[in-house]
Amino acid sequence: MRHMNVPLLIEDIKPLSIHGNKNTVIQGITGDSRAVKTGFLFIAKKGGSYNGNDFIKQAIEKGASSILTDSFQPDLPDYITQLITPHPAQIEPLLAQRFFSHPSKKMEMVAITGTSGKTTTSYAIYHLLKELGKSPGLIGTVEYIIGREHIEAIRTTPDLLSNYQMLAQMVEQGCQSAVMEVSSHALSQNRVGGIAYDIALFTNLTHEHLDYHKTLEDYFEAKKSLFISPERPAPKVSIINIDCPFGKKLLESQKGISFGLKEDAQLRAFNISFSEKGSSFTVSYQSEKEEFFWPLVGRFNVYNALGAIGVGLSMGASLSTLSSILRSFSPPPGRLEQVPNELSLHIYVDYAHKENALKCVLETLRECSKGSITTVFGCGGNRDREKRPKMAHTAASLSDYVIITSDNPRNEDPFDIAKEVSTGIPEGSPYTIEVDRQKAIALAIDRSKKGDVILIAGKGHEKKQSFHDKVVDFDDCFIAKKYCKTKGPK
Repeated sequence: MRHMNVPLLIEDIKPLSIHGNKNTVIQGITGDSRAVKTGFLFIAKKGGSYNGNDFIKQAIEKGASSILTDSFQPDLPDYITQLITPHPAQIEPLLAQRFFSHPSKKMEMVAITGTSGKTTTSYAIYHLLKELGKSPGLIGTVEYIIGREHIEAIRTTPDLLSNYQMLAQMVEQGCQSAVMEVSSHALSQNRVGGIAYDIALFTNLTHEHLDYHKTLEDYFEAKKSLFISPERPAPKVSIINIDCPFGKKLLESQKGISFGLKEDAQLRAFNISFSEKGSSFTVSYQSEKEEFFWPLVGRFNVYNALGAIGVGLSMGASLSTLSSILRSFSPPPGRLEQVPNELSLHIYVDYAHKENALKCVLETLRECSKGSITTVFGCGGNRDREKRPKMAHTAASLSDYVIITSDNPRNEDPFDIAKEVSTGIPEGSPYTIEVDRQKAIALAIDRSKKGDVILIAGKGHEKKQSFHDKVVDFDDCFIAKKYCKTKGPK
């Protein structure tokens, strides 16, 4: 069990004063009073709608032996150690590094940020690292992989202390490398503060999360902070998609490996072709060329492959070795995941819940398929409302029929969301609203014939659906597969 006495934990950390027992042994650290156990240090941070000081007594009742706070608390028992600093959140990364023994310095660390492509790219890099004998761990949208343990993810990038704890567990399990998806929210909230990355990868940036970041420029600045920030060391290698205008802008501020499909990219893919089995393309880098195939379709997935190839090259692998490894890659769940069926329908489940991601997926299906395309999608409640009509316009423009349904309505009325989405449907484009997602999937299957395509978009790998008063089990793949079986072969 990990433990550390207070003097060693806070040595040379300033500004920090100590009151009470100076020889307390810390058994764990948390900023969540509900997660406190005996001997823990409770970090009383302030958030947008809460003050951690309000939960100090609750933490002590659960066994906390010490607290980190911004002001002396006179009513606490004498045996409680009080660590006082003006800004507890700024001290938290320093304590985490010390308590968890700097785990990011003991592995080759890869971070991926961008609006789209993080999950597929992270799995591709995980696959590369595994095949290169680097024993990787993974922290991302779908799951956290620590050694042989697979844990369902709560969020793309967990809180800071959870990140440090998992990285420390990876080191203990013998991992030599780790791949992390790093969201813009995590960067803004300093959830990766102090983590040293060897390689940082930028996939792209499009309209998303403006309910949180307010402007695209603010959103970009959050992403940029992975590469340039006082909160953490700069990555040793930056890999940047310069076909994205924000990638070009990012590359102006630092050195890095540029990738893309255009001729000005250092790492470039061309001669691209698609089949139902995957994508074929030629990759050039520093006067070398190599033929690649991997079992994912779409130009956006070629970009994902290039990002992973850039990481592999940075670690010393050759193009020919990387070509061989990527050929055996299995796509992550919920990313153009095919639903097997006996109806001769091409049913895909994809996580696309943003305008650009939906556009990329539908363009791919249009390019690879001959049948009619029906798109089933919705927009999440309590999130960026500006994208709702835009997604509808994209879906209707690239599909033959659209079924607007519920995603995760959360605290909003599902029908109100669907009506707002429908305002973006161009006049004359066929569509219907069916807010019951299960019925919407069934309707898409019922109206499709042999060889047709159905895209069920928005939730991807998710296994739950959130309403204002409940969270229910819901798996797009399972629902579609089950309904197909009731229909029998056509």
